[in-house]
Amino acid sequence: MGTERIREALTRFFALPEDALLDVPRITLVGDLAVFIQNHRGIRRFTSELLEVATGRGTLVVRGEGMVLGGIGAEEIRLVGRIRGIGLEE
Repeated sequence: MGTERIREALTRFFALPEDALLDVPRITLVGDLAVFIQNHRGIRRFTSELLEVATGRGTLVVRGEGMVLGGIGAEEIRLVGRIRGIGLEE
């Protein structure tokens, strides 16, 4: 059994939040006005229309208009502006 499958099994067995053990980002979208990204590995690229964030599962891409970083920390990235789309690229 691979490491990934062991983590998944432990997560289910102990009823833990999946993002805690599986190294996946937690994304909270507030309408089209803001997005909060937890469990990230840093910003790769940022403009007022594009944010690329490294995650354990690939690159999280946020597209929008007039976007500004509301805060960057080890735990969370806060982005505000008009959010038009969110995707995950491997």
